[in-house]
Amino acid sequence: MMDSLTKQIGRRIKALRKQKGFTQAKLARATLKTVETISKIENGHVSPSIGTLEEIARKLECPISAFFDDCELPTEERELTKAAQKIQYALKTFPDGDLEVLAELVDALEKRR
Repeated sequence: MMDSLTKQIGRRIKALRKQKGFTQAKLARATLKTVETISKIENGHVSPSIGTLEEIARKLECPISAFFDDCELPTEERELTKAAQKIQYALKTFPDGDLEVLAELVDALEKRR
């Protein structure tokens, strides 16, 4: 049980870190931890202290409870496939005209299902 909780906490920290645009190095600097420590936490190799979790939560601007929630990660917190990352990038950077074309492609794909 403890091992799976440690891994869950690590996965959630990693997902939230990426969602906020932090690298491991940036989060390490912000929390005064080493990159190695952040990596070990994210990979479930160490159980972070409550103080460390509080500091990470503060820097990621999320409640500490986000690390313990039993429900599935929302889409934006899951690791995205390369294709999904490309689409996410397009949504953030493409002009409206290109987004209209993208929306038409999505409509065409939905009709094929």
